[in-house]
Amino acid sequence: MNIQASTSLIGPMVAALLAGTRLAVAAPVAPPAADPAPVGSHAEASVAERLKAASRALDAGDAESALNLYEQLSGEGDFVDAEVGMVRAAFANGETRKAVAYASRVAGENKESLDAQLWLTFIVDRTGKPELALESLDTLKARDAREARLLATVRAELLIDRGRPREALDALDALPAQPVDSGVEAMRRRATRSLGSTPVAGGHDEGPAAWPAPYSEPVQLTGDVHPSAGGVTVADGHRVLTLLDAPVGTRVVVRNGAGLVRDGVVERVIGGVTVLKLGRPFPPAMALARTAYARAAAARFCFALGNRVADPDRRGVPAVYPGIVFRKLPDSVFVAITADADGSLRGAAVFDSRGRLLGIDAGPGSAAGHPEAVALAAATESFAEELGVVMAGESADTVVDVTRPKPTIVELYEKLAPSVVSVFVTAMRP
Repeated sequence: MNIQASTSLIGPMVAALLAGTRLAVAAPVAPPAADPAPVGSHAEASVAERLKAASRALDAGDAESALNLYEQLSGEGDFVDAEVGMVRAAFANGETRKAVAYASRVAGENKESLDAQLWLTFIVDRTGKPELALESLDTLKARDAREARLLATVRAELLIDRGRPREALDALDALPAQPVDSGVEAMRRRATRSLGSTPVAGGHDEGPAAWPAPYSEPVQLTGDVHPSAGGVTVADGHRVLTLLDAPVGTRVVVRNGAGLVRDGVVERVIGGVTVLKLGRPFPPAMALARTAYARAAAARFCFALGNRVADPDRRGVPAVYPGIVFRKLPDSVFVAITADADGSLRGAAVFDSRGRLLGIDAGPGSAAGHPEAVALAAATESFAEELGVVMAGESADTVVDVTRPKPTIVELYEKLAPSVVSVFVTAMRP
């Protein structure tokens, strides 16, 4: 959304960035320790060691420490590896807007760095412009035909993530034969798995050609498998709110708007909303803030942020659907809204104009067990207290300053999209 992207970047897809190629730099790699630095180059050796430390921190899941190290290095000199690292670390830490800004600047200042261009392409894709990301890959291919195999691999990742594995596999199979190409083979295996019938979480290919990065593991979508519901991440990344007709103990796979994937289980149902517990949390910055809740009954304007799967090109990319909260249904946990006409956003988060959660989309009234032919949402007031969150205005510490200008829809999208998820049921409890 609102990104200048004549160049490209593929992050979450640019996983452990294909070690067999120079793209492995996406996970900034310092010169091997066995290669001693020239005499008098203590500063260079220091940079190399700090790059290694930042890379180790990122690989270990400590994106915040990695980001601090990369930012320090980039402020001390022209170190492309550190600048690309900032993009990766900011994104992994859930700081989407910072990642967007870094990616645009780094790609603009390093036009010859394929890594920088690919990371911008990825950020473009993950912030709601998948078609532009594919166009950017075509531009890069025209600029440097020598990178055709690598770019085809990246393109395959984008297509698989859009539910188009057959197209990805056909393009990979059309590449000229080459004795050893671990990157292409890794992506070919992903495309083949995606042609199955069950979404798979994690389990990215072993070895240096893994794609995507350890912190970005796209669900293996197929052309005929759809999310069971939408949802939103809360509780510092440990829980997801959704709506599922599934018993406690049901196993799920959850994929957020940034492309990260987690396993989870149905924990309980409160106020008409299903609570999922994740086996491994999302980064806290990718979860809804504990104070970002408001009463649905007191709201007027609203918008649902979720994933419609009818268009494969935009599968996995959350979209905004504006609407109105027009009344609270009596003797019910629901409010009537206009943001979801056909029920395909069931489970999606419903926000107000300041990005505060108003409820969880319940689809058409009949689907929620209510006779009215309107779209419904389970209101926050039905589950907030038991969930342990504070509603805006209920505490002096959480009152919103109404004199401050409301955020733009672009700002809200960049802030909230990483917290939006698609939920896949993988195994019902016996």
